[in-house]
Amino acid sequence: MIFMELAILSHILADFVFQTDSMAKNKIDPNKKISLKAHRYHGLTVFFTGFLLLMLPCSPDIALIYSLMIAIFHYIIDRIRSRFHSKIPRRQFIGFVIDQILHISIILVLWLEFENTFGSYKTWLGNIIYGKFDYLLSGLTKETVINSINVLIVYCFVCWGGAVIVNLTLNLLGINNEGGHVVSKEAIKESTIEANTSISLFPFKLPLKSKTDIAIKNKNTALNAAKENDEERRNLVSKYIGIFERLIIITLVIKNSYQAIAFVFAAKSLARANDLMKKSEEFTGYYLVGTLLSTAVAILGGMLLLTVLI
Repeated sequence: MIFMELAILSHILADFVFQTDSMAKNKIDPNKKISLKAHRYHGLTVFFTGFLLLMLPCSPDIALIYSLMIAIFHYIIDRIRSRFHSKIPRRQFIGFVIDQILHISIILVLWLEFENTFGSYKTWLGNIIYGKFDYLLSGLTKETVINSINVLIVYCFVCWGGAVIVNLTLNLLGINNEGGHVVSKEAIKESTIEANTSISLFPFKLPLKSKTDIAIKNKNTALNAAKENDEERRNLVSKYIGIFERLIIITLVIKNSYQAIAFVFAAKSLARANDLMKKSEEFTGYYLVGTLLSTAVAILGGMLLLTVLI
C-alpha cells in the first residue's frame, strides 16, 4: 500500500507540480527535436521523483528497477499522446483522461507485482511503519504515514492538476478568455526594444519602402509582443491564485467550514471587481465559470480526502 501511494504521489509531482507550462507545450511541438527533448526531460523527472520516493519503503536497487519501469511506460504513453494530439477541445479532454488512467493503471500493475515479489521485504522505514519503532519516532504509525501521503496526493493533484482540469473543461464548454485586455506602457516599451533588436539581427535588409513603414512594422511587432508578454504574466498570476484558492478551500472542507468558502469566493470577486466592470461579458462569464469550476474541484478533493483518511 505504501509503495502504491508513493508511486502515485511521484506521478502527480512529476506530471503536474514539476512539469512547467512551457515543457507541456514543447512536448506537442511540431518540431521533433523540441518535442523529443521535452519528453526526455519529463521522463527523467518522472524517474528521479519516483526513485527518491520509492527508496523510502524499498532498497535502492528495487526502487531503481520499479522507478525505471514507471518512467519508461510514462515516456511511451506521453509520446503516443503527443503524436495524436488534437486541437479539438473534446479530444483534448478525452486524451487527458485516458492518459491519466493509463499512468495510474501502470502503477497499480507494478504495485501488484511488487507485493507478490517483495511483499514481505521491509527496509528501515518499513520496520518503523510496521511496528518496530524508535523511541524518537514512537508516534509514527502505519496509519499516520498513509494519511500523510494521502493528504499530499490530494493537495498536489487538486491544487496543480485542478488548473489543468479547469482549463480543459472551459475549452470543452467553448468559454475563452476574451476580456479586451489593455497592454501596459511598460510592456510596450520592453517589447519595442526587443522588436528593434530582433530586426537589427537579420542577416539581410527587409524590403521596406520607407521609414514610416519601418516605424509601423516595429510598432505592430511591439504591440503583439507586449500582448503576449502580458498574457503570460496574467496567466501565471491566475494560475497561482487558483492554486492558493483550491488549497484554502480543501483545508476548509476538511475542517468542515463550508460557510467560509463563500468568503473566499467573495474576496476573489471583490479583488477583481474593477476588471469585471471594465472588461467584456465574455471575460465575466469566463471568470465566473472558471471560479465555480475551481471551487467545485477543490470541494470534491476535500470530500475525497475525508473519505480516504484512516
